[in-house]
Amino acid sequence: MFTSQAYTDRSNCRKAMKAHAEKTGTDLAFYTVRLVPGGRYVFEVPGPDAAPVNPTFVPPTAPEAEPPVKARRSKAKRIDALAEGPAAVLAPKDEALPSAAEVDGDIPEFLRRSAKENGERRAKMATVAPPAPEKPAKPAKPAKVAKVAKPGERARYDWKAADEAAASGVMPAAPDFSADTHKHYRPKLAALVALAEARDAKGLKGYNISGNSTSPKALKRFRDMSIKALQAKA
Repeated sequence: MFTSQAYTDRSNCRKAMKAHAEKTGTDLAFYTVRLVPGGRYVFEVPGPDAAPVNPTFVPPTAPEAEPPVKARRSKAKRIDALAEGPAAVLAPKDEALPSAAEVDGDIPEFLRRSAKENGERRAKMATVAPPAPEKPAKPAKPAKVAKVAKPGERARYDWKAADEAAASGVMPAAPDFSADTHKHYRPKLAALVALAEARDAKGLKGYNISGNSTSPKALKRFRDMSIKALQAKA
């Protein structure tokens, strides 16, 4: 009996075994690979007298058995089984299901409750949900009421309305300069009012107003609206 050196890998041991068989002319059918202590592999072969060369010998190879396929139920089938009851879940696929009277006493309470809940859930999913109720229409907002000046309070000048009226040829009313902040510009306002009443468009255009404070801006707007009203009437 010939025993080879030890190899750490089984594939290396088989390669060395094939090389030894080609060198000695021995049939591979007489070789054996063995695991020795230490996790190593060796090959062994009988001597030349006990293992003559047989070129026509083909070692039989057993077909590799396919691993058994584990039968699995689809998710839909498992849900259907739950809806039918715990017995449908626990029973084998090809086995007839026992009646409810036969198994009712042996079913744990939590399985019976779980099957019932799944059945109710499936029934709810199959039911068409009623249409959502229409939301009530929001009440219309009340119309804004024009602000009325209190007694003793100066009314706010409506520049937008005065400008729209001027475009139709209506002369604008003079702005209120009774406050002390307008004291310095009251003579200029009086001059503009006189020109507007005299319908002197040329004089209004040539009247110079300087400054960028509130009073000069009000005078400029009044002058421009007066010119617009006179041109609309012309």
